Amino acid sequence: TTTRTTTRQHPLKYKCLVFFKVTATTMVTAMKGIGLTAALQYLYLIRFVEAHQIGATDHEGTPAGVLFANQLMPRERLPTFSVAPSNLKTILNEDAETDQQGGPLRFAVERIISGLYTSHYATWEKVADGRVIWRQAVEATHAFGNADECFSLNFHFSRYQMQPGCILNIYDPDSQEAIGPFTDKHNNPRNELWTPIVKSCDVIIETECQPGVDTSVLDIALQAANVAYQDFGIQRESSQDGDDFEDVDRKLASACNVNAVCNPDWDPEQRSIAAMSIKGTKFCTGFMVN
Repeated sequence: TTTRTTTRQHPLKYKCLVFFKVTATTMVTAMKGIGLTAALQYLYLIRFVEAHQIGATDHEGTPAGVLFANQLMPRERLPTFSVAPSNLKTILNEDAETDQQGGPLRFAVERIISGLYTSHYATWEKVADGRVIWRQAVEATHAFGNADECFSLNFHFSRYQMQPGCILNIYDPDSQEAIGPFTDKHNNPRNELWTPIVKSCDVIIETECQPGVDTSVLDIALQAANVAYQDFGIQRESSQDGDDFEDVDRKLASACNVNAVCNPDWDPEQRSIAAMSIKGTKFCTGFMVN
């Protein structure tokens, strides 16, 4: 089964990230020794393609919080979850041990924020045309100490049942990095939502409903933010200087690898290759075989 959502820069510049969702059973069969929960996991295709967004809105994809900023409470007054700092040295030491054991590469750490963004306790703001908007900020810029140590965020909603006429966006109004919109088309039997990454560490999670929608039947609950301490596809290593732990970025591709993006002859093959996000914190690679 395939699902498609968008990662984009608002208001009009969209890029689509296609991903496959598979069950844990399928993943365990393909990747022995890696324990996964029954939550849906996603295979993110490496190749980005230009596409239209899913779930049309009437304001060209611009988040409502940006479009109606003059009618809403300022950003600094929004409920905000600030991720507590983590020790990057400890994290990299743990990764070094995992790497020696042949485990999947970790790129983010999970931070539970259950109860802070829950539709049962939503604070809705109404704008002049009758639509209602519910927002929550997540700030992880200093999650690993320095502001440049955080690379991206992705999210796990433990409950997700969106109503027609409502959409969910996650965006940084300053950098214009955004993912979404997520709509009722993303409802699934597990009632969960695992998002792609958004290339920002200071975002707003926003649910917007059109006039007349009964928001009391929405069932949305944010469970966790996964905070990335290295870029997706780049492995960060510690130096050999003992306690100094100066960070070294090492691209995962070797000299003998072919960069399919720069070699059109490999276009059919690259469409079958994917980077797999496991529970939003680890990644590996895989491919489809006919």
